[in-house]
Parts: sequence; C-alpha cells; structure tokens
Amino acid sequence: MVKLNPLKVSPILWLTHLVPYIPYDRPTVLAFERRRGETFKVLPQLFGEFFVLGVDRELHESYARAVLEYLRGDIPKFYALKDFLLRDVPEGSSEKTVQARIVRFSPDKVKVFSEESMNVYTVRILEGGRAECSCPDFQKRRVGTGTWCKHIKFVHQALREEFSPNGNFPYHLPLWKLNKVLEGRELIEFLGGLYEVLNTSQIQIGGYSHDRRSYDTPMLGVEFEIPLNGGLEFEFLLHLISALKEKGIVASYERDWSVLGGEIKLQPFPATLEECLEKGKILKSLKELVPRLFVSEEYISAGLHVHINMSPFSHIPSSKIQARLSPIVRLFEERFNLEKLFGRGFNGFALKRKHARGKETRYGWINYKPLPYTIEVRLGCAIKGSPVKILLTSLLLQRVFWARLEGRFIPPSASASREEVLSALTSVLSEEEKSHIGPLLEKALI
Repeated sequence: MVKLNPLKVSPILWLTHLVPYIPYDRPTVLAFERRRGETFKVLPQLFGEFFVLGVDRELHESYARAVLEYLRGDIPKFYALKDFLLRDVPEGSSEKTVQARIVRFSPDKVKVFSEESMNVYTVRILEGGRAECSCPDFQKRRVGTGTWCKHIKFVHQALREEFSPNGNFPYHLPLWKLNKVLEGRELIEFLGGLYEVLNTSQIQIGGYSHDRRSYDTPMLGVEFEIPLNGGLEFEFLLHLISALKEKGIVASYERDWSVLGGEIKLQPFPATLEECLEKGKILKSLKELVPRLFVSEEYISAGLHVHINMSPFSHIPSSKIQARLSPIVRLFEERFNLEKLFGRGFNGFALKRKHARGKETRYGWINYKPLPYTIEVRLGCAIKGSPVKILLTSLLLQRVFWARLEGRFIPPSASASREEVLSALTSVLSEEEKSHIGPLLEKALI
C-alpha cells in the first residue's frame, strides 16, 4: 500500500488550513477550526464609521491572512452593510415593531423569522444604505419609496446591537489588501463569498443513478470520488457541493460504495480546452479546501473518472468500436507513463487492456461497457492525480477516439519514434490545445 505524506497536499496550506462553519446558536458569527477541536470565532464590529473583524483570540499572522483570503468575496459587501447601519430610519417607514430573530446572516442578505406571522422573510442590503424585504408590506406598499418595513427596521437595530464592540472579541484582523489568494479561496469568491456558501443548505446524498444522455457534439462527464467523510471538513464540503449545484456545475451527489465520502457528478460539459481547464481548476480547488478528506491509505483507489460522449457513433456495434480503438489504447499503455498523466498506474479498479476480460470488463482503464452512450476513462486518481492533467488527457483521448472512428487518424506503429508518436497524437489538436497538452505528453512519453 502506498504511504501518503499529508504535507504533499501543500505544506503551507496544511499548516494554516482552516475549516469554516457558522455556529447554530449565533448566525452572525463565523467560526474556524484550525485543528481538530481547536476553534476561534470572528464577528464584524462597528467602531464609529469603520467596520473591523473582531476575533475572540489572538492569531498568528498566517492564520489571520488565511481568514481574510476566505472573506475576500465578502469584504466589499460589508461596505454596503456599513452604509445601511450608519443611516437613520427613513421618514415614512413603518412605525410598528416586530418580535423576530435572525436565522441566517450574510453581509448582503439577512433572513428573519417573524414570531408574529411565523414566516421567514429575506432582507437584502443594497448599495447606498438601501434595503428591501420580501414581506407583503414592503412588496405591496414600499417598493421604490425608500421607506422601510418593520422587518428592515428590526434588522437595522439588531445588527447595530450585534456589531457593537464588546469584550468577547478583543483582537482585530488587519484588513490588508490581498492581491493573490489560493485557488480554493477564489472558488469561494466565485460562489458568492463565504457567508453565501455556509448559508447554502447542505446537499443530501442520493442513490447511484445511471443517467444516460445523448449528445451530437463532443462532451465530457466527470465522476469525482471523495475518499473520506465525517467532521466539520465534510460538512463544509456538503455546503460547497450544494453551492456548485446551484451554479449549474454539479449535477448530483451520490453514494459510491467504494469510498466513504460519495461521488460528485458534474453536469456534462463541452469537450473544449477552456471547459477542461475551468472544471479541472474547480476540482483542484475542492481538494484544496478540504484536504483532510483526500489523505487516505485505505481509499487510495478513489477515482476521478471521465466519460467521453460516443452517441454520434451509436450506429457502430460496440465490438467494432472497441476493435478500432484498441491500437490507440495499446499505444498509451506501451508508450506512456500513465501514472504521470493520471496520478496512478493500473490497479484493480482500472485494469490494463489485456486483463479487462469477462466480469472484469467494466474495470478496464478504458471502459467500453457504457456504450453506445459513453466510454469511461477510469485511471484518474482523486487523491494523487491532478484534475487538470486528467481532464486534458481525457480531452486528447476524445479527440483521438473520434478522429479514429471518423477515419481521420491512423495510430503510429509500435516502432515509431518519440517524435512520430507526439506528432501523430497532437495532429488532432488545435494550436492552443497543443500548447497545453503537448508538454504533458512529452513528459510522460517513454
């Protein structure tokens, strides 16, 4: 069994790794776990006309920077919230008060539970100190008037009190400018900020589906297995998957009995260089945000599988497709160090071509069982593989497979030189694709 060193995730990342969550009893507070069971809390505080981020314990500079990296997408929203809290209640606003409580907080969106109507309303904080509410009073009488309903008034008063400086958060984070953050933090920003992610309901795992779709154009599908589950880190992952599903990037989250953490299925996407780089970066970011879930000797077989759309060739018998593509599969097995491209070599879940026979056919590293819909590339490793490399290699396989079936590609002979092999494979790529995939092939070519 391969021994994994957790620091290979990235020494800097691992030593300053934080897992964010919102305590159930106080929705305006952000909590961070930096080691198992060791946490600290962060709360915005309003000092006169300035917002600062208060912390309940003194932090080393590296942790302070990590927190600010997580919050980079939220900091601009605090400026609008500050303008809202510093203004007076507009004339003509509701004179009524309401018995309510805040159930969810983001700098630009507050959910309020009204104990009078027993409903939850959303108060949105806009630029210029403005606000709007989803309650009937605001929607029917106050839209466009600049006046507030009783729920906006409640949020205004409650947050002014909540963010008043107190002795429970005596330390303050230095609000320096962050020019560059880790890709995982960029994903948080893309999803709307840390508060938005943590306020997204955790996705519920579903049973394994055999959804099969037909496409006329080159498409790819991804199955990303999560080795481990449990703890705050896994709960954070469930928020992230849910937020990615709302963005239309994730299709489903399903059980997979070969791992503990289940399987993320991405929405099928066009087989283009741009899409592969984007999706690869997203999967890399997920690993970066929850690295402990990807450190496992027992589940080293966790895979990153890629499906190549084959619907346009459904008129060709599966046996003939396999025969036509077999020389290409043999070429990759004999001429490339596939571990450099996929993060692992052949194994019980991704067999070499000659061993994928009978009952083991579905475990071939190139799996033809899903035909006529797709061919599955099973060699990618979720733990040690680079999602970007795996997707780019799968893109190359899509290009070569389709070109072979369309009569536009002849595999080089077994005695072909390195230059001839590279030239043949890259001949099906655009110039931009060559610039990204060519170097990967050259480094892995035996």
